[in-house]
Amino acid sequence: MSTARQRLNNRQLNNPLNHWLEAVKQAQHHQAKSLSNQAPIRLQLPNNPSAKSAFNQMPMFRQSPNNQRQKDRLSRQLAVVKQARLHLEKSVYNQAPMLLQRLSNQQSNNLLNRQLEAVRHRGRVQHHQERSAFNRTQMAAL
Repeated sequence: MSTARQRLNNRQLNNPLNHWLEAVKQAQHHQAKSLSNQAPIRLQLPNNPSAKSAFNQMPMFRQSPNNQRQKDRLSRQLAVVKQARLHLEKSVYNQAPMLLQRLSNQQSNNLLNRQLEAVRHRGRVQHHQERSAFNRTQMAAL
């Protein structure tokens, strides 16, 4: 039997936004690795016009705790994910009263339907009794 904490953890693991965030982090990691692996090779090539740009790009993707640009970009992406999660939670929270109202309407409609069916049933019973009484009087007259 799973606890509430495990269910919450599972929900977070299954959340598409978490998958998206994980994919972004992996892409950044692969891009950083790729650039750091390419830059030394490019720098060794003679007369390479892109060597300077590769060298300039490399620090931006280096995974260092002091790299402010890296931190800013990650914090912006994290803020986007948090905002999307908050919007999703608000949306679900705001829909709850509407869903409860629908459920209440269905229940009250079920009550009305039962009452209507009871009235129809009484009408059918009464009609049946009248016909059988009419048939009995016809038989008695013969």
